[in-house]
Amino acid sequence: MKKHVLSIILAALLLAPALFTARIAQAEETDIKKWTFMVFMNADNDLDEFGVEDIKEMERAGISDDINVIVQIDRFKLPARRYDVSGRSFQSTADDWGLKSKKITEISEVDMGDFKELVKFVKWAKDAYPAQNYMLTVWNHGAGWKKRGAKGGFKGISYDDDSNNHISTKELGVAVTAIHGILGKPLDIFGMDACLMQMIEVACELKDGTRYIVASEETEPGDGWPYHLILEPLYKNPSMDVRDLAKMIPQAYFQSYFNAHDEPGDSPYSRKDKGGNPYQKRIKSTTLSTIDCSYIEDLVGAIDSLSETLISTVSKNKSELQAVAAAVAGCQKFYAYDNVDLGDLVYYMSQNTRNKEIKEAADKVKMIYKKLIVENKLTGDAKKDATGLAIYFPMETFEEAYSGTKFANTLWDELIQLVLASNPIFDPDQIDDTNL
Repeated sequence: MKKHVLSIILAALLLAPALFTARIAQAEETDIKKWTFMVFMNADNDLDEFGVEDIKEMERAGISDDINVIVQIDRFKLPARRYDVSGRSFQSTADDWGLKSKKITEISEVDMGDFKELVKFVKWAKDAYPAQNYMLTVWNHGAGWKKRGAKGGFKGISYDDDSNNHISTKELGVAVTAIHGILGKPLDIFGMDACLMQMIEVACELKDGTRYIVASEETEPGDGWPYHLILEPLYKNPSMDVRDLAKMIPQAYFQSYFNAHDEPGDSPYSRKDKGGNPYQKRIKSTTLSTIDCSYIEDLVGAIDSLSETLISTVSKNKSELQAVAAAVAGCQKFYAYDNVDLGDLVYYMSQNTRNKEIKEAADKVKMIYKKLIVENKLTGDAKKDATGLAIYFPMETFEEAYSGTKFANTLWDELIQLVLASNPIFDPDQIDDTNL
């Protein structure tokens, strides 16, 4: 009998560590939330006031037991801080910046224009706030594909006025690749709350490190994304599918701006202009779209094939050259005038030609493009023909720095240079129908 009791006690002692380990594992699994929503907020520039306001927008969404909302903000002439927005208490009081979010740490001045700082932020957030899904948003000014100091201007994202540095598109791709390694998988969603970043040239740099990209073809208003309209639905449905969240963000953006008017001249509250005439009410023109990165490689291949067909045709037929130039002149453009809407451009290329091979190549691009665009939302009339993704096609000077982009491995840059060297008239009405 004693031996039997002893055996039971011994078995219990042997099982205890295993049961304890199982409970620990279960607890750790419970601590892993559904989403970690990270915002790399570079307000060390003229956007300083908007950074604080956007964190207050996030606070308006409430708190959550299932979602981590983590922000690193660097303000102008102030140190950087990291905040846990969703994990604060309802009894939290505002700090010296007017924020009720839980301040995790205050760090010294950070060069938010250094892509390595972006990687460090994500590594810290992943270690401290593990989750099943990860979204990262870079918040700042944006300008497309090219590096500061390159001839003809500069493009990129996350401009830090203190360091006079910013993240080039190539560096952004390096950062996202490194983040992929840290997470052990691609980012579920990569967002850019910045101007002019939804371009095929940018997407090519990012495609292997994220599943979806959310960004704007056009400039953004200073208020940027409506974070309360994005986070409230996510808090209510923390198990929201990745694609559904990626699709919902442009919808929230549209909801925020669909009835917003330009300021100050075109504001509905400004009754008359200097001449005494009533101002015309004009809705802000905004764009925001989501693209599925799994289709980027196929789209790039289709654009390369279209470029090859166009080069072969344009070099022999002046009317086809003019048809391409007219397509470029007539398609949707953006604040950076060399950025044109890819979907609209290919539509006009197809419409302007009677060449069977060009039409077929254009149709292939359109077919893949339709699958790539997950959601595209617009407000105002000025950008009504924006379809979701921009591409570079200048009408004056080709910028040599463009050849350093991954996308320039296609024949697209050769097509641009051929068209410009042929000196066409960039006018949609200048098409010789008799030779088409």
